[in-house]
Amino acid sequence: MILLRLYEVLKESGHLLIVDFDKNEQIASDMVHNGFDQIELTDIMTKIGYRDIQSKTFYTGSKILMGHDTSMFILDSKK
Repeated sequence: MILLRLYEVLKESGHLLIVDFDKNEQIASDMVHNGFDQIELTDIMTKIGYRDIQSKTFYTGSKILMGHDTSMFILDSKK
């Protein structure tokens, strides 16, 4: 899993920032990633060992992803 590998190479007290789409169940395609659920992503990262995880939605727009409204989030975590 890429999150585990990134954790392994991250320096102690280093930060990993993730910017991506919030999960959008209306989008189902093999060609497009339909986003992440921030709570599920936080849970996975916590189990790996990341700490001080903070995430928030910072942008919402209409018809951005395959003609659907969607939003984007930023997540900050620390090793």
